[in-house]
Amino acid sequence: MDNESEDAVIYIPTHIFLNPITGYCTDNCTADNSDYVNPFEYNVNDWNTFFNHLLSNFEALPNPDHLMLPRTSTPSSCVCKQGFTMLVDGTCFDCSLEFGHGCSECTTEDCTECASNTNMLSFDEQSCVDKIVGCAIQFEFQPSQLLTDYDGNWVCPKCKDGYFWDKRSIRCVPCEHAMHHCTECFTEERCIDCEGHWFPNYDQTEC
Repeated sequence: MDNESEDAVIYIPTHIFLNPITGYCTDNCTADNSDYVNPFEYNVNDWNTFFNHLLSNFEALPNPDHLMLPRTSTPSSCVCKQGFTMLVDGTCFDCSLEFGHGCSECTTEDCTECASNTNMLSFDEQSCVDKIVGCAIQFEFQPSQLLTDYDGNWVCPKCKDGYFWDKRSIRCVPCEHAMHHCTECFTEERCIDCEGHWFPNYDQTEC
């Protein structure tokens, strides 16, 4: 045939990515921009994963030695590396510069995820703060089951045995840090149980 049929399928390589800033295609996003990484690429040898996720997007079976997508498909765009979010102009916005070192994912207005599982989003979602050690609420349920004070700080509704809630440090603090030999207390000034042969005095102010 001299002319290509209008409905003929033309294929493009899958391992080619669009640079959102330049509008050109690249096979290495990181080489184009140090803030970019290539989108997730399927291992062509993992046929179970390949067929489950991609086969429905193909108009013809691909050659596994040279994976190709229909020309009508849009090339995958480069994505920002972890800790950055992409702006409308294609540039990558550094979450840590705006919301602090612990922020791993964000929008331009809020931090949306913290890097460490020992951190949680602040109530205003402008930073990552430490989860509350010594709180009866387990880490996996913080901050969803915590309370807040008037200043927007996370508050533990009940500290573990051997801890008390300290409003100044906004933390659960071990009783023994407030009173020597104290193992259970209501506040830093009231001990209700002591270790070993020690006992609270009449006013429960010391062991």
